[in-house]
Amino acid sequence: MELINYVVRSGDTLTKIATQHGSTVAELLELNSFIVNADHIEVGWNLSVTARTSPAPTSASSPAPAQADTPATEPAVLRLPPLQHAKEALNTLFEKASHPCKPRFANIIYATQEQSFWLLPKEADDALSESAHILEQQVAPSKSKEERKKGLDACGLLDYFMEPNLSSFLEGQEKERMQFFEREHPDIEDLNLAIQLQDRALGIEPRPTEPTNDRAEASRRADEDIKRIPDGMARRHKLRVLQREWEKLRDIAVKKAKEQNYTYQDGALFTPEALEAKKRVDHYLKTRDEVLKYGELPTYEQDELAKLLEQQQQRYREIQEFTQHYGPSLKYQEVFTQLTALTAYKTYIDAIIKVADYGLAVPEFALIMASGGAGSGVQRFKQYQEHLARQQTVEDEMREKYADWVKSTGQNMLPPAGLLAAEREAWDAEQMALQQLYAEAQQAVASSKPRRHLLWNPEQFKPRPVERLVKSDFPLHEVSWPDSPKPLGHTSMMVLNGLTKPNIKKSASFAGNSSAQPGSRSAFSDWLKGMGAFEIKDQGDWFDNNGWFEVERFYEYLTKLGWQVDSLKNAATRKQWGDRLCEVVFLDSVRRSIRLLDRTPQAQLVRFLSAPPERIQTSTEASGPTLRDATASFETTLDIDLARGEVELFNIELPKAKEAQPVLAKYVDYQEKVAILDLGRFSACFNARAWGFAGASLQLAANLDLSPSRLRYGSSLDPIEPASRTANTASTARTEDLGQATSAPVQLEDAASASFKLFAGVQAGIEVTGQLNWLPPKGLVSTRLPTGQTKNTEEKWLNLAHLTAEISAAIGLGVDSEVSLSLDKGRFILRLKASLIAGPGASGSFAFAVGYEAIGELMDVMRRELRKNMYHQLKWVDGSAFELLSKLNVFGAVGMDVGMIYTLSLTTADAVANLYEALTAGGKGGPVAHSIISYENQDELERWFVEALPEALGPMLMTLISPAEAFVIKASDAVDGTSRENVKTYSKTECWHLQQQAIERILGWIVRNAQNNGTLPNAQRQFEEACTRMNRFGSKPPKPGQAYCENRMNMDHFMAAKVMNIGQDANRNERMRARYLTHASALGQLKDGFCQETNHYGITYMPGGHATYNGPGE
Repeated sequence: MELINYVVRSGDTLTKIATQHGSTVAELLELNSFIVNADHIEVGWNLSVTARTSPAPTSASSPAPAQADTPATEPAVLRLPPLQHAKEALNTLFEKASHPCKPRFANIIYATQEQSFWLLPKEADDALSESAHILEQQVAPSKSKEERKKGLDACGLLDYFMEPNLSSFLEGQEKERMQFFEREHPDIEDLNLAIQLQDRALGIEPRPTEPTNDRAEASRRADEDIKRIPDGMARRHKLRVLQREWEKLRDIAVKKAKEQNYTYQDGALFTPEALEAKKRVDHYLKTRDEVLKYGELPTYEQDELAKLLEQQQQRYREIQEFTQHYGPSLKYQEVFTQLTALTAYKTYIDAIIKVADYGLAVPEFALIMASGGAGSGVQRFKQYQEHLARQQTVEDEMREKYADWVKSTGQNMLPPAGLLAAEREAWDAEQMALQQLYAEAQQAVASSKPRRHLLWNPEQFKPRPVERLVKSDFPLHEVSWPDSPKPLGHTSMMVLNGLTKPNIKKSASFAGNSSAQPGSRSAFSDWLKGMGAFEIKDQGDWFDNNGWFEVERFYEYLTKLGWQVDSLKNAATRKQWGDRLCEVVFLDSVRRSIRLLDRTPQAQLVRFLSAPPERIQTSTEASGPTLRDATASFETTLDIDLARGEVELFNIELPKAKEAQPVLAKYVDYQEKVAILDLGRFSACFNARAWGFAGASLQLAANLDLSPSRLRYGSSLDPIEPASRTANTASTARTEDLGQATSAPVQLEDAASASFKLFAGVQAGIEVTGQLNWLPPKGLVSTRLPTGQTKNTEEKWLNLAHLTAEISAAIGLGVDSEVSLSLDKGRFILRLKASLIAGPGASGSFAFAVGYEAIGELMDVMRRELRKNMYHQLKWVDGSAFELLSKLNVFGAVGMDVGMIYTLSLTTADAVANLYEALTAGGKGGPVAHSIISYENQDELERWFVEALPEALGPMLMTLISPAEAFVIKASDAVDGTSRENVKTYSKTECWHLQQQAIERILGWIVRNAQNNGTLPNAQRQFEEACTRMNRFGSKPPKPGQAYCENRMNMDHFMAAKVMNIGQDANRNERMRARYLTHASALGQLKDGFCQETNHYGITYMPGGHATYNGPGE
């Protein structure tokens, strides 16, 4: 039985894989013994499957309607013909070619990569012209993307997008062993990742990353850790032994790969531009911090800074626009040093411009670009600086106020409901202003040419190199002819060598360019020299005072040397060619200071794949790829910066807000039944910037996956496609690519398999930014609007998260869930199955870090679903996330600003834990009751308690029945952005009465809501669970029934005290206590009957006694 390897993709099930390969689930389980649950497989697992022909597809005459959980269809495999080697046109090779006897040449070219002019004899000119024509016909923009890829393959260019497996370069037992690693341990290079994936395969839950204050939980975790140690160490040791074996095989394979013109490197071929852009962004952030560290800038300094940036941006734009008369000076740095400005800001401005040099617009640059008349851009930039500095000040004040509260009270005083009220008001005001500026920046960038990528949150720009095995002898070359109307033409060494062979001995670089780096010795140079061409470097006395190339000066230089070039005899031809060369030929000093033309092979390829432009220093648009198999609206457009070889994928709204449908995610409830969770509507808006081969892949790819990798998320665009090459007369074998559903015969040539992963790894060169907008489902508690906004429509879309969040290893979607909520470094992570947003065919999943704006609404969704689940633990919510939600629920219940506390927790260690301890500590019942009774928006507070988590309601009730103590309350109000304190004193008796009022009010809210909505069973379950969790941590004790009875008795005794029964208030207070008994009786109706209470009164005449649970379960 022949076995092949299959890598699990999003949407796969064992049943589906078995059907594809003519197998059965039982057989797959037998072949893959590590699978412990037939219903649970993970994306990225390597499975052994039998190499059978997959069954023919069923008739599509009656297609079934698409369902939300329809798995993604298989990507089409690009079928390529056998690899063809160029036939040698001439067999006789000589040591050295001779130049023509007379200094006359048929034509001249300028080669961008070599940065040289070449004088061409007629034979070389004819060969170059013919090869350029062949290449243009093979990859014409009018052809389909599949035809273009096949055309690239025919010209020897597609191999540079393909990555073979390391096992392809090995033989015998070494090959079999490496195939074992690629099949069974694909992540063996990263030991920690391999352990995590193995844990998942074995069903071992990841260790919680968040600390816990629950002693029982901490003890349980410690016991589990002790149990894990022996097995974990043994498995790690075994994997380490395997890793060392793999490393030896890898080194052998890489050595052999290099002998075949491959290179194994960390992104130097795919993403050098992205990494350089990251370096520039880091420098910009450093200089910006220097400017902002002193707070808001004085007005005169702001003016100076804004004017300087405007001058530089204007000059930069003029240079890039290349006006007809070439007026602006290209000597950028010389002009820059002459400008009068504060020296400290010059570095800052230069950093902004240098980031723009790589197609990225940071906020300052984008706002200066904004239209609206002279000075408007300066004004917007000043506003941005002011709001950014003020918001930084608000954050500092928020941390300082929290630190002062901790220091002054020792956490022994309840934090007031208005602790961060003034800061929230100020924060919202600055955030609204920044959002308005963000909209203006987006508009400015959208209208720019070439189009730039708005980097509004530059600190999140983190491209990563990726190690890939790629060919290094890239054969594409770029030239400019005087007699061609196109600015640049292209040729391939494979095509050239098939037309004519130069009269020079073959060198090491002859097959192609020996390196993707432009500074290396070029096979193209060897070919030209062998054909009798003469080289002239492009630096000479043919530039004017502003740095522009002048063709007549260059022509005079040739004439003085006595050289004749037939194609330059006509003055009009020279003029037209000179105009085109002004966009590609520059002084060295200019090239070093500003990136006007990227001459790398990657940028050449982007220009080659674009429709022939009239000018190079401009941008052109093309239709973009679509999300693979998605049915949601996904219209994309590519904006191609030709000079720099960069591609912008923009105007992606997935789906459009007006077309978004409610997301109904499935999960399994406490009764093991499938439940539906209404998450509201989502719309993702984003752009993507691609450099190098990543940009070219977007031009060629018909489809894209928008999904995270297995253990890292945020967002990424993945244009990976499977490809296979038909066998020729060499030797053949059967193999399977990562994305291929069936085995296919492929060529084995020079020990290298011809089955590849097309476009693998290029996602490392694609930067995706944007945001996820969310319209919560109707009927949630948090119906508030940000400060300063009025409710003029029924729909209020919230910014749930940015798409560029960088998050470490996380909990993925469970077997039975399409949604999960987890916690990572204090941030809530919401993961959704991609098909819920993008349509039934979309693969993978979306994961987002929830921002402060939507935290309240997200809590409301979870609380509502918990209520529907009869307050049993939700399987799709991770334990640490649930613990934090419970604590935030307590804060919201006393009127504290949950969003600001969540924001504070991300920058201040232990902020939530310290606030929670202070809130639930002994003696805080009075202040908590005061917060509840005096809270201004009682309707909002009522909704909080009606849907409160038992884990939050329990500690709240515990606090409210704690012994009453006299206290002083200092309430903070926000007036015009400043805090104002009001002081009120309560005696012990007043405190007790206040706590009784709060308890009666809370239970009254819950009962009335349940009676009005017919949800009394849910409310009873909520009350029962809360009473069992009346402890500081909201945890469920080992004997919940006994805990319920004891806590119910304690609450009744606390409420029985006839405090404040004086004068006319006596009757009102008695009625309040009577209402409590009615509420408690209704809510405890199902459980109170199992509680047996023995009461007695001691010499103090205070009620006491003992409660015993005699019901089922204990």
